[in-house]
Amino acid sequence: MRVRLDRQISFESADVQEIMEHVSREVTLKWFDRLKPSDIDTKAHILDLVTPADREAEGVYTGLLQKLLPGSLMLGEEGSFKNGHPKLKDMSNEAPTWVVDPIDGTRNFAAHLPQFGSVVGLAYKNEFIAGFIHFPVINSTIEAARGAGAFLDGKQLLVNVRGPNGNIYGAMDTELYESKKDNLQSLDGMKLGPAIVSSIDYARMVTALRFEDAVLKQTDFVSRKPDGMKVWDHGAGTLVVREAGGIVRTWEDKEPNMDALTDGMVAACNENVLKRVLKARSALVA
Repeated sequence: MRVRLDRQISFESADVQEIMEHVSREVTLKWFDRLKPSDIDTKAHILDLVTPADREAEGVYTGLLQKLLPGSLMLGEEGSFKNGHPKLKDMSNEAPTWVVDPIDGTRNFAAHLPQFGSVVGLAYKNEFIAGFIHFPVINSTIEAARGAGAFLDGKQLLVNVRGPNGNIYGAMDTELYESKKDNLQSLDGMKLGPAIVSSIDYARMVTALRFEDAVLKQTDFVSRKPDGMKVWDHGAGTLVVREAGGIVRTWEDKEPNMDALTDGMVAACNENVLKRVLKARSALVA
């Protein structure tokens, strides 16, 4: 798939997939096999983990992606933490900007659980043009480009088709889910589970994921709180869901702010499901 930013700037999505597979094979999975507790560090708080794999992978991504698209900028999770959290709006208005989370789901990675991914997005003039989610353990990649659809390993992806009635299944932000388990049965027609990792939850909006130790079914929605959510957590995933026919809004039913999420987000397969989720969430937090 040819991704075009304008008449002069374009690249092949297959080249990004090749880069992601290379980083996963040469960096991420090698660390996954040998990571020790002493390798795990924290950043902003005790649950905000970072490992040598995160830092090394981001460094390799930076070199390869900027070589693929000369003149492009890099906004990566680990580099942003070091450099005062620059804003995507400012960077992408200057030049095409790669937005990278080298290991999305570092807590799972550090615990030697296979449910983690790598996320690469490309933004230009504060809009995501392309998004990629790669799952190293199962060697599968979701790609999406603005106006061109979403695909898993070459197969087009679509969100579930749901009418106004009937059961819907989705992932709720974990803390709310855990604190309100006893109330979930009272939500008419909704079956909820906890959110896992942002890339995986967005991926489950468009397809089932089959890891060695679990099959994660396709969901009708995912709701996530704003705490700690950065543009590399949701930008590429938002594009994937929208290109598969879904919608992404805030808990106040507004367009998400890419740089500063002050409200939670809901990705849903259609407008009816979105309204049901927003109503149910209001009931849970009341």
